[in-house]
Amino acid sequence: MNLVEMYEHLKATGYVIDQYAFDKEWLGRKPGYTAYIRSTSQAPSIETLFKFYLRLMDQGEKEAALGIGGFPLLDLAEGVFVDMCDRASPPEQTTASAGFVTQ
Repeated sequence: MNLVEMYEHLKATGYVIDQYAFDKEWLGRKPGYTAYIRSTSQAPSIETLFKFYLRLMDQGEKEAALGIGGFPLLDLAEGVFVDMCDRASPPEQTTASAGFVTQ
């Protein structure tokens, strides 16, 4: 699920009112960030994903502790975490491309 789909999911489930609130409250970004991401087809920054992950975890854990849900947010957080890890890890190198000489 990409950032825009996550926004739409959070809006549909009542966690966010509009895109500007999503940008500010969930991503820690200026209003218009998601619109920019959508219009340019760029991926959000790792920093933005990390802030979003932390916010999802915080809200999900609070709701889970109170017994009022939270698990859908924790599932979204897991997806964001996987995306961050995939983007942050360097591509695997073969032995030859790593500078090793094999005989």
